[in-house]
Order: sequence, then C-alpha cells, then structure tokens
Amino acid sequence: MLVIYGSKAGISSLGWDIGTFNTNAGSCKQTKLFGGELSYRGLGHATKWTGSLNGIFSPDDDDQWAEGVKEVRLETERLVLRTYRLADFEDHFRLCADPDVMRYLIGGKPMSRLEAWRHMAFLVGHWELLGYGYFVAEEKATGRFVGRIGFTNPEGWPGFEIGWTIGPEFQGRGFATEGGRFLLQYAFNEMDRDHVISVINPENKPSIRVAERLGEKLERKPEVAGMPALIYGVDRPGS
Repeated sequence: MLVIYGSKAGISSLGWDIGTFNTNAGSCKQTKLFGGELSYRGLGHATKWTGSLNGIFSPDDDDQWAEGVKEVRLETERLVLRTYRLADFEDHFRLCADPDVMRYLIGGKPMSRLEAWRHMAFLVGHWELLGYGYFVAEEKATGRFVGRIGFTNPEGWPGFEIGWTIGPEFQGRGFATEGGRFLLQYAFNEMDRDHVISVINPENKPSIRVAERLGEKLERKPEVAGMPALIYGVDRPGS
C-alpha cells in the first residue's frame, strides 16, 4: 500500500510496503522501488514528486494520479487480464449501458454514467479490500476491451464467485470460457480456494453453458440481491 504524508502539492514522505522514504525541501533524490523509479524535486518550502512507481504513478497528471493501484496482469492465449484503470471508464460504461448485457445482471437494467462509475469504483475497491476481484479482459491481438472476467465475494454474497460479462461484439467467440477456465485454475492453484461458485440468472443460457464447460454443477436455486438465481459450483480437484 502506498502511504502518503502531506498533500499532492506538498508531499513530505511516502512509502510502498517495505518502508518510508523521506525528502527535504530543495533536495533531489531518485529511488528504485519494485522495479519502478521515483523521482523527487524540491520546490521552495514544498516538495513535489514526478516519475512513476511500476510505471503507473505520475502525480503531475490528475488522471494518472487517480490510477495509483498496482496493476495485476495475466495472459491467456487470446486475452490480457488486468486490473482496472481510470481510462477504462468509457468502455465500462458502454458495457453497463447495454440493455442486452444488463438484463441478466443484478438490477436488470442499463446503468447511467453515475451508476456505472459507482460500479467501477466497487470493482476497484473490491481489489483494495479483499486483494482480488474482476479483471478487464482485453483482446491480445487488438488491445480492444472485451469485457470483465474475475472474482467477487462482497458482504452478503453466497460465496467466492468466478464471473464474466462480455461485450456483445465479442460474444460467441469463447472468451468467457477461455478466461474463466484460466482463472478457475488460478483460484485453485494460486489462491488456495477449495470451492468456487457462479451466480447466474436462470434465463441466462449462454452463461449456464460457460459454467458447465468449466465443470460447474447446479447446486441450489436461491434469491440473490432480490432476484432469482442459480448457483453453480465446482470443488478443487482432489479436495
């Protein structure tokens, strides 16, 4: 976690996981940290910093200042799976505003820009609080935003879930199955999960087929967030 003491315009010290690095007004300093470079320059009685930490920090730019979440990046044959960035909002909003995409999700209707922003903040916050969450799925060949695939388990949820939401132009091409299969093994082997579920709208036949391809079986039929749902699940092999 990045720890910052002082304001954006006058930072006196900051640290990343292993310690705190201090600066003095008027001094210049460079520090290598987790493969990134952090540069300081003195500005009278205040100290301002520029440069990057793992290539994602540059507080002189407001947009990049807001992107100060350490990126996690994984790859499958056709997909790049990475954590959300501020620059993803327009793609995220288009996905959330599509009635055909949203009809099977919680709420069942398209989101406004404000609602989509709050939802993206929820996805980013899930990573901050629990250490895992949904990834942006990009088509490796083109860099285009395919959708989101990943994990969720907020307060009140029926369990540790793997889920997927794919944009209309990319549906039917096996991206949900490819990303889901990869992340399911990641959950078992890297996250030490014994059981993974998927919460699916009973009318969402394509998602049911994806769950079945991943080896998930129907476990129960509860209500989730006030909507009927099917809970599919799978145990870690050998557990």
